[in-house]
Amino acid sequence: MKDRPFHITVTIEPRLGKFRYVRSASEANRVLLQEWNGPRGPKYFAALVAVKDSLAEKKPPSHARRAFIAAAIEARILADHVVTPVADARLTFAFRSAAE
Repeated sequence: MKDRPFHITVTIEPRLGKFRYVRSASEANRVLLQEWNGPRGPKYFAALVAVKDSLAEKKPPSHARRAFIAAAIEARILADHVVTPVADARLTFAFRSAAE
């Protein structure tokens, strides 16, 4: 399986004060299967499927990224206070919370 990089890094805080930067579908897969210490609700399992589909090149990396973010929000480990640059529709840069 080919690694599928995310266009924007996802930052989670699995333990208070310990940040984890997830940059690709393969990293998201590793986090979900080996490092996840949050609750494993419906969005966690949906993220597993989305990451697998992305790694198999059935879906784009953005699909896996969105599902991973949803799982992190559900588990309350998304580092939403970290500001990340994102490209808007006009290809200019804006800033928004990582939770968006």
